[in-house]
Amino acid sequence: MGQTGVPLAEVARNWLRRENKKLYRDFDFERKEAEWELVGELLCQCPFQAAFIWQHHLTWYAAELSETEFLRLRVIDGPADSSWRKLSPDNTIRGAAKRIIESELPDTFEDIDVAHIKRLADRFETTTREERLTLFQPDPDEASIVVDGNHYSTAKAIHHIRSGAYDPQPVYLGVRQDCTIHDDS
Repeated sequence: MGQTGVPLAEVARNWLRRENKKLYRDFDFERKEAEWELVGELLCQCPFQAAFIWQHHLTWYAAELSETEFLRLRVIDGPADSSWRKLSPDNTIRGAAKRIIESELPDTFEDIDVAHIKRLADRFETTTREERLTLFQPDPDEASIVVDGNHYSTAKAIHHIRSGAYDPQPVYLGVRQDCTIHDDS
């Protein structure tokens, strides 16, 4: 994976732009904010998903995932009974995609919009629309975790399973450094 270093402000701005598209979000986003304002807004809008940002010392990169790296992606971290972990038997995006394909799931599974994932997957058949995902890599030997873009990446995995086609996936990757900034213990 070729990587280029990027500032946290760029990552937060992209994440907030994606969040702002969701109908249930209601916040002002002028796209001129300072990094601390962007991170503050991100932590307000996505406190669970973005918590790792203040818990760890991170280096941020813009990169493209190879097919192998994409197939290893893990769903967002959380307790064993969280929605994405219930959906994916092996905690991977590919596992979630296979379950959606193979099971008769309702349009909404827990808080996951399965119908939206299926619509996105169908769109991959006719368009090559790319979204930049946000990933967290807690350890160099572990697969990355999708912190923003679980629905999108699951749809792309469904398309991959159905067609075998894969276009490199652009991502922002937060790589954990050796020191921990915040420890709740």
